[in-house]
Amino acid sequence: MLFRSGEDTRHVMTTTFLITAKSHAGEYTVARHVKYAKDLSNARTIQKLKIEHAYWESRGVELKVVTEESFNRRTARNISFLMGYYSALPQLNDPNMLTKITNHINELINPKWKYHPLSSLMLGIDNKLALPDGTTLSVFFHLAAHKEIPLQMDHEINGS
Repeated sequence: MLFRSGEDTRHVMTTTFLITAKSHAGEYTVARHVKYAKDLSNARTIQKLKIEHAYWESRGVELKVVTEESFNRRTARNISFLMGYYSALPQLNDPNMLTKITNHINELINPKWKYHPLSSLMLGIDNKLALPDGTTLSVFFHLAAHKEIPLQMDHEINGS
């Protein structure tokens, strides 16, 4: 974003993220500016954010400021952890194996299993399908990263 504060003075201002999101109504754009919470007490920072807000508002784009206090740290760690599985999928010799694993996982997504360690549930599927240990757990995390398995992201996610 470029604006003039005087006849000879140009200032460049940036927005941290411009995001194209999807909803049931279609695609839309949102802007996010990342700042440390302590910086929001600075008068100049506030002035610049007001200019930025006016700029995006004139374009019909929602702007929000994100600080380290804006999100749950555990949720952020979980998202980061799952993103490591987003593109990773174990090598499966049988082309139908992914479907078989997914079906077994879906059978276990049931409240009666909620107090069982995830790793032992997934290991049970590995054993049943004669897969190397950890295969089903990797598939589980891959499916979760693609939002095909519901997870409570504010709870610790790991293999245990």
